[in-house]
Order: sequence, then C-alpha cells, then structure tokens
Amino acid sequence: MNIALKIKTLCCNSININSIDVINESHHHNTPLNSETHFKLIIVTDDFVGLKLIERHKKVHKVLADVLDNIHALSMHLFTSEEFKDNKSDLESPQCVNKK
Repeated sequence: MNIALKIKTLCCNSININSIDVINESHHHNTPLNSETHFKLIIVTDDFVGLKLIERHKKVHKVLADVLDNIHALSMHLFTSEEFKDNKSDLESPQCVNKK
C-alpha cells in the first residue's frame, strides 16, 4: 500500500472524517522520481470541535504514528466543518527552495 493511501486509511479508520485530502508533494522537493516523502493532509471533521490546534495535531500524530517514521514532512491543515466553510486561507504549499 502506498503511503498516501495508508495515511488516508488510518485517518478514516480512527476519525469521523467529513472530508480528507492526502496530497503527495514530494515532486515539489529535491527527491527521486515517485518519492513518497512529503505530504499535505487536509482533514475536515467535527471531532476537532473544542480542540486546540496542538490537540488536533497530537490526535492525528497518534493515528499516524506507524507512518511518520517513513516520511520526511507532513503539512497538516485540520478543520471543523464550520471552520472549513469559513476558511479564507490559502492551502497551497510553497515551492521548495532546494528543488533542482
């Protein structure tokens, strides 16, 4: 199973997901072709209602504990459904300065 699918499966099995996007951004970095090292994770769930951002990150890190050792970077954007509906921030990732 590829890492993106494993991330999605682990999250969906542990969190009541409204929406999830797992984006492999390895190609934006100085990595070999077909690498699975850099990911962006966008989760929308009301399981995050009442949780501070650090608590949300800890919850997701706990779910992904077995995967985190196999990747270099994970950018997480974690929202309740109300926050996501009102979100005005840009979720696009910047290009890596080390990309050749």
